[in-house]
Amino acid sequence: MGKILAKPLLLQGEIMHRRFSPRKNSFKYKSVYISFPISQIDKLKKTLFSIGKFNLFSLAPKNFGDGKSSNLTDWITHLLLENNINDIQDIVLVTHPKVLGYAFNPVSFWLCFDEKKQLLCVLSEVTNTCGQKHNYLCFKNNSQPIHSTDWLQAQKAFYVSPFLQIEGEYKFRFEYNDKGVNFFINYFIEDKLMLSTYLRCQFQEFTNTNLLVSFFKIPFFTLKTTLLIHYQALKLYSKSIKYTKCPPPLKNKLTIGIDEKKDF
Repeated sequence: MGKILAKPLLLQGEIMHRRFSPRKNSFKYKSVYISFPISQIDKLKKTLFSIGKFNLFSLAPKNFGDGKSSNLTDWITHLLLENNINDIQDIVLVTHPKVLGYAFNPVSFWLCFDEKKQLLCVLSEVTNTCGQKHNYLCFKNNSQPIHSTDWLQAQKAFYVSPFLQIEGEYKFRFEYNDKGVNFFINYFIEDKLMLSTYLRCQFQEFTNTNLLVSFFKIPFFTLKTTLLIHYQALKLYSKSIKYTKCPPPLKNKLTIGIDEKKDF
């Protein structure tokens, strides 16, 4: 885990998507995230940052998990115990904050560490533009630590794009050090790489000054995320890729990812 992730941080992020099939398309843009140990959520409170209240920046706990609890620890701990993950000491959430009351999080990451500060599992909480959610819980066999070179595999179960079918599999990789944290998600159908994505984040101190600077550098960055999703959708539509409507919500909102031994 390291000392750097043991406190709230501001993250300067770079997001990349590269689609290979059936039509090529790629984009890259910058955005802002926060990370914090969920046991220290109250330390996010600043002049410019509130919990559950309107501010320039804010966080609403009920926007995460099952949407029923304002206690993030209760929800994630229950989910982990249900899946026989019992040795978690610290959980760090990486996500968009709200900006002037608005946020859309395509994916938030819950990094789960044991008492030795080793990364044991990662929950990727995915939200689509239909307002639906799904969770991908990645861990290695026999509760072994996840290393930065490990890829973990999960079947695709959730609708995230009208231009991709619900088939194939995701392969996840997670890495972090004292300077930043990075997330990689590749999408395959029958071992053919269809989509490659990453989120690369550099740490900054979580201060009012840095929050304000981030706002002026990338104003309304959460709204920007939503607008860019729709802009890219229009680009793909113009390339005559088959459009699929949003299906009904899934009853099962959890997919398990395990370690993948194959090199790719």
